[in-house]
Amino acid sequence: MSISKSLTKTDLFKRNKKNENWETGIFVGRPFRLSYSKAEILVADAWKEKAKGIPQGCFLLAYYDNELDQKNNVEAILLRVIQPVKLPSDQEVISSMVEYYKDNIKTGDTRVNAYKKEGQVV
Repeated sequence: MSISKSLTKTDLFKRNKKNENWETGIFVGRPFRLSYSKAEILVADAWKEKAKGIPQGCFLLAYYDNELDQKNNVEAILLRVIQPVKLPSDQEVISSMVEYYKDNIKTGDTRVNAYKKEGQVV
Protein backbone atom coordinates (compact mmCIF):
# COMPACT_ATOMS: atom_id res chain seq x y z
CA MET A 1 0.00 0.00 0.00
CA SER A 2 1.38 3.42 -0.95
CA ILE A 3 1.97 6.15 1.61
CA SER A 4 -0.74 8.40 0.14
CA LYS A 5 -3.35 5.62 0.31
CA SER A 6 -2.31 4.81 3.87
CA LEU A 7 -2.66 8.48 4.89
CA THR A 8 -6.04 8.97 3.26
CA LYS A 9 -7.48 5.89 4.95
CA THR A 10 -6.55 7.15 8.43
CA ASP A 11 -9.57 8.25 10.46
CA LEU A 12 -8.33 11.44 12.13
CA PHE A 13 -11.41 11.67 14.32
CA LYS A 14 -11.41 8.16 15.81
CA ARG A 15 -11.88 8.17 19.60
CA ASN A 16 -11.51 5.51 22.24
CA LYS A 17 -14.99 4.73 23.62
CA LYS A 18 -13.69 3.89 27.10
CA ASN A 19 -11.69 7.02 27.96
CA GLU A 20 -12.84 9.35 25.13
CA ASN A 21 -9.23 10.11 24.09
CA TRP A 22 -8.31 10.69 20.46
CA GLU A 23 -6.61 7.64 18.96
CA THR A 24 -4.67 9.57 16.32
CA GLY A 25 -1.85 10.81 18.50
CA ILE A 26 -0.52 11.82 21.88
CA PHE A 27 -1.71 14.85 23.86
CA VAL A 28 1.02 17.51 23.98
CA GLY A 29 -0.63 20.71 25.24
CA ARG A 30 -3.40 23.27 25.42
CA PRO A 31 -3.63 26.58 23.56
CA PHE A 32 -3.39 29.77 25.62
CA ARG A 33 -3.59 32.15 22.65
CA LEU A 34 -5.30 31.41 19.32
CA SER A 35 -5.83 33.65 16.30
CA TYR A 36 -6.29 33.13 12.56
CA SER A 37 -2.57 33.17 11.91
CA LYS A 38 -1.00 31.98 15.15
CA ALA A 39 -1.57 29.48 17.94
CA GLU A 40 0.49 29.48 21.13
CA ILE A 41 0.41 26.20 23.02
CA LEU A 42 1.26 25.52 26.66
CA VAL A 43 3.30 22.31 26.70
CA ALA A 44 4.47 20.54 29.87
CA ASP A 45 7.77 18.67 29.82
CA ALA A 46 6.04 15.42 30.77
CA TRP A 47 3.64 15.68 27.81
CA LYS A 48 6.50 16.51 25.44
CA GLU A 49 8.57 13.61 26.75
CA LYS A 50 5.65 11.19 26.32
CA ALA A 51 5.37 12.31 22.66
CA LYS A 52 9.16 11.83 22.28
CA GLY A 53 9.63 15.52 21.51
CA ILE A 54 8.02 18.17 19.34
CA PRO A 55 10.52 19.13 16.63
CA GLN A 56 10.33 22.47 14.85
CA GLY A 57 8.63 22.11 11.50
CA CYS A 58 6.42 19.20 12.54
CA PHE A 59 2.64 19.28 12.27
CA LEU A 60 0.15 18.99 15.11
CA LEU A 61 -3.60 18.43 15.07
CA ALA A 62 -5.54 20.60 17.52
CA TYR A 63 -8.91 19.04 18.32
CA TYR A 64 -11.97 20.69 19.76
CA ASP A 65 -13.26 18.83 22.81
CA ASN A 66 -16.72 17.85 21.55
CA GLU A 67 -19.03 15.23 22.98
CA LEU A 68 -18.74 11.70 21.55
CA ASP A 69 -22.39 11.57 20.52
CA GLN A 70 -22.07 14.69 18.31
CA LYS A 71 -20.67 12.95 15.22
CA ASN A 72 -21.27 15.98 12.94
CA ASN A 73 -19.41 18.44 15.17
CA VAL A 74 -15.88 17.12 14.89
CA GLU A 75 -13.22 19.62 13.92
CA ALA A 76 -9.46 19.89 14.06
CA ILE A 77 -6.93 22.57 13.17
CA LEU A 78 -3.67 21.66 11.46
CA LEU A 79 -0.78 23.50 13.14
CA ARG A 80 2.87 23.72 12.24
CA VAL A 81 5.52 24.11 14.94
CA ILE A 82 7.65 27.18 14.21
CA GLN A 83 9.40 28.22 17.42
CA PRO A 84 9.09 28.31 21.20
CA VAL A 85 7.11 31.23 22.65
CA LYS A 86 7.22 33.06 25.95
CA LEU A 87 4.47 32.48 28.44
CA PRO A 88 2.27 35.47 29.29
CA SER A 89 3.50 35.26 32.89
CA ASP A 90 7.25 35.24 32.06
CA GLN A 91 7.65 39.03 32.42
CA GLU A 92 5.84 38.99 35.78
CA VAL A 93 8.18 36.28 37.09
CA ILE A 94 11.24 38.27 36.01
CA SER A 95 9.84 41.47 37.57
CA SER A 96 9.20 39.64 40.84
CA MET A 97 12.76 38.29 40.89
CA VAL A 98 14.22 41.77 40.25
CA GLU A 99 12.14 43.28 43.07
CA TYR A 100 13.16 40.47 45.39
CA TYR A 101 16.88 40.99 44.77
CA LYS A 102 16.59 44.80 44.87
CA ASP A 103 15.43 44.51 48.48
CA ASN A 104 18.94 43.17 49.24
CA ILE A 105 17.72 40.00 50.90
CA LYS A 106 20.54 37.54 51.53
CA THR A 107 19.75 34.39 49.57
CA GLY A 108 23.02 32.52 49.84
CA ASP A 109 25.91 32.63 47.39
CA THR A 110 23.87 33.67 44.36
CA ARG A 111 25.21 37.23 44.10
CA VAL A 112 27.57 38.24 41.34
CA ASN A 113 30.70 39.71 42.90
CA ALA A 114 33.19 41.98 41.17
CA TYR A 115 36.85 41.50 41.93
CA LYS A 116 39.89 43.71 41.37
CA LYS A 117 42.58 42.74 38.94
CA GLU A 118 45.57 45.02 38.48
CA GLY A 119 43.69 48.05 39.78
CA GLN A 120 40.56 47.50 37.64
CA VAL A 121 37.18 46.23 38.68
CA VAL A 122 36.26 43.23 36.58
